[in-house]
Amino acid sequence: MELVLKALLIYHGRQPNRTHILEDLLHECERYEPMLATLLPDCVRLTPYVVATRCPDTGMHLDKEDARDALAAMRRVRIAVLALLPA
Repeated sequence: MELVLKALLIYHGRQPNRTHILEDLLHECERYEPMLATLLPDCVRLTPYVVATRCPDTGMHLDKEDARDALAAMRRVRIAVLALLPA
């Protein structure tokens, strides 16, 4: 998700900040695509997973329901952002 959001910023001519915090990246994207604000809850939900993949010792544990919810949030963000980028 981080790279999809950063790709949108680059598409709009903006160098993305160096961060893994999805909601921060989303707020930057909202300057160009305000309708993305509706994705804030999904980005807040996904940020801990982004950080955990880079810092595996966070002690984060997922059950199947958590994984399904995170996957659904990821799909919503991905579909919405990719729809704004050229093919």
